[in-house]
Amino acid sequence: MMWLQDGAGMARRAGEGSAESFQAFYEFGLKQTGIAYRAGVPVFVGTDTPDSFAFAGTGMHDELDHFIKAGLTPLEALRSATNRPAEFLGLKDKAGVIRPGARADVVFLNQNPLTDIKAVRDIKAVMLAGNLYDRETLNKFESIVEENANHWSMWPKFIWQMINSPIMHKQFAD
Repeated sequence: MMWLQDGAGMARRAGEGSAESFQAFYEFGLKQTGIAYRAGVPVFVGTDTPDSFAFAGTGMHDELDHFIKAGLTPLEALRSATNRPAEFLGLKDKAGVIRPGARADVVFLNQNPLTDIKAVRDIKAVMLAGNLYDRETLNKFESIVEENANHWSMWPKFIWQMINSPIMHKQFAD
């Protein structure tokens, strides 16, 4: 609900032609991402959650789709979400790879994402910190999150975290 209201407000404030303007800006961003990547600039998957139109969980899947539209191959897009960020963070042998001694965080899919990147949305199971969560358990987690996401008690917690976030302090320091 929050995202729909924010989006409607943005469109209203932007006025006539805003949809075309937003679309042109999006397409410009895709083009620049592709140019930067082909020039050797590393790109990483990330989201602006809780910003408008960046949804926790599916935002990563959306970004992989955007990278494909920007000209990356499915393998390049997947690497932008796995081993490339791990290398950048100095975790080359500890994260972003499947090998003994590495973090046991793995998403198991029902289809091959190298054929179609949208396969990342069809999750069979997740192994997180060595614990395996099957589809049934993931569905239960999703229900709990959906049930609590719009509850009023989430807002004070969210606002408190935002106020105390070192990132927000730095971003709004000026």
